[in-house]
Amino acid sequence: MRQSLQKLRAALERTAKHRICCETLRRLLKKRRVTLKSNVKRLHPKPHPDRDKQFKYLTNQRKQFEREGLPIISVDTKKKELVGHFASAGKQWCHKATDVFTHDFPSYADGKAVPYGIYDVTLNRGYVAVGNSADTPEFAVDAIVWWWQSFGASV
Repeated sequence: MRQSLQKLRAALERTAKHRICCETLRRLLKKRRVTLKSNVKRLHPKPHPDRDKQFKYLTNQRKQFEREGLPIISVDTKKKELVGHFASAGKQWCHKATDVFTHDFPSYADGKAVPYGIYDVTLNRGYVAVGNSADTPEFAVDAIVWWWQSFGASV
């Protein structure tokens, strides 16, 4: 049951016609060992019968690419970042701290940067393409084309 004490109290008043304060309700629940708890990931659904099929296919493709000396890449879009004077984690050595906005409202931004990571598994090198468009399949393809023309084709 995911209810606040106030909601439980209101339900008791509505259905059982009992008036009770939240603190008394808390004590009664505690006496019965009812406490606040978070979800626990314990349920294991049965795996799909073809679950490993895609991984076997990718493993075979990778082996074939390795045999033929072709590049193998892993790609992933990264967290979008607002462009402008926004706070960021970390510190830097400087004489004076950089002034940033007190709130990260998108309307304050000069735009939004969309980083797209490309990792060359064979050479153990990573690349990041940054665009200002939406995170779309077209952007992903453009990033891979950029990587191929700039780095991949010369391998």
